[in-house]
Amino acid sequence: MKIITNISLLILILFALNAKSQDLIFYNNNKDTIKCKIINDKVQFLEYKLNNDTSLYRISQDKYDFYIQQNELTKNDTIKNKEFTLPNLYKNDTSINNFANKQLTPQYPQFGFGFGIGLDYGGILGIKITSIPFKFLSVFFGLGYNLNDAGVNIGALYRIAPKQIICPFFGIMYGYNAVIVIIGAENYNKTYYGSSFTFGLEFRSAKLKNFFSIGLNIPNRSDSFEKDIQSLKQNPNIKITQEPPDALLTIGYHIII
Repeated sequence: MKIITNISLLILILFALNAKSQDLIFYNNNKDTIKCKIINDKVQFLEYKLNNDTSLYRISQDKYDFYIQQNELTKNDTIKNKEFTLPNLYKNDTSINNFANKQLTPQYPQFGFGFGIGLDYGGILGIKITSIPFKFLSVFFGLGYNLNDAGVNIGALYRIAPKQIICPFFGIMYGYNAVIVIIGAENYNKTYYGSSFTFGLEFRSAKLKNFFSIGLNIPNRSDSFEKDIQSLKQNPNIKITQEPPDALLTIGYHIII
């Protein structure tokens, strides 16, 4: 009888220890962790459950550095000093699910603005107001100075890998894509409008939503521009020192708000 009692007591102790055991997922910000029970380790994400919550959550691979399951631990207090802690909410409170989703996945739509050079920024120096309604789509309005007057462009970009640190993109825009500036003969100065194609890369860090952008703008210049530039070349009073290239550099820094 005493043996049965001791075995029962041991089972209860092991059950209690197991009930308190927790796995740890370490965010890639080098400070926060999720205390949970890991359910599945997939190629692109982890599935886990939180204490006293039957909901199944996911964290994508690019959001965490590594995880440790309880059977791999020796001392919980030596893993991290700071832990990720969810608010003290009731089990059936839907805001706990909203909180977790906000922490683990980017929220859309996003809005921001950038400073840079290029046709998509309106000229040699300008700003670009950006809206990202969906993770793969970005629309923008660019306004800048093009050496003659204000340059304007509106367009849309397709973002190929929005969850990656380096995200390729390509897109199309309409607006200013050529300018003629003649010093000393300002009557020939003119800004031309048409479509342009663009492609490039967005560079992000693991901690910030802000990003650098670099790429090329390829203008589809109008017949009017080609006619005017040929006419100026044949004018003996005008000296053409530089013709616009077929592809133009675009570079800028964007702040997501």
